[in-house]
Amino acid sequence: MLEEQLPLTDIEGLDLYDRARLIDEGVPNVEALAHHDLVDLLLETRIPVGRLVDWVDQAILRLHIVDSTTETDPEGARVLSDLRALGIRSATDLLAARQRCAHRMALVEAVARRNESPADAENRLELLVTALCDDEWITYIRTWRDRTLVSGRYIRLDRKGEPASVRTEVPDNDLHDCRRPNSRISFLYRRFTPPYRIETIL
Repeated sequence: MLEEQLPLTDIEGLDLYDRARLIDEGVPNVEALAHHDLVDLLLETRIPVGRLVDWVDQAILRLHIVDSTTETDPEGARVLSDLRALGIRSATDLLAARQRCAHRMALVEAVARRNESPADAENRLELLVTALCDDEWITYIRTWRDRTLVSGRYIRLDRKGEPASVRTEVPDNDLHDCRRPNSRISFLYRRFTPPYRIETIL
């Protein structure tokens, strides 16, 4: 019997019932979870958004660290374990730690492979961060976690109290030059949109 590479059981918080729902949608393993259309999964499985986003976030990190082309990858598993010991369990965790962590060498040591020099390990970390930032869903996930897709909407009124213009401001909260998402799944964030601010034209 062939063993599934990167099985869904590797994802924290994903139980048997959830795995069955994902498999029904054509998501049998971690690789498929990381690359499947997130919006389709949200609509078809009815899994709460926060949970599904967290699973995809974990899947992206595992996919970039563990070599799924080999039967086993003990070094990749060790890197994941070392990162987990630092409190890093997902791709966005690693990006945030890389951006803000005061003890950067701890990250370098965690991702280092056996007999790898500190310089090579540091290059590995930078390449990993770059690859994570280039993942197709990472910016959407970061936006969901930051809850700051829209920071403020301003309605400008004329003298009669009628809306004259609407201005939306989006904060620049990118980490490591990750791309900002378009409006494709902006509906996910509507409940986090702050109230309108009213300005009157004098």
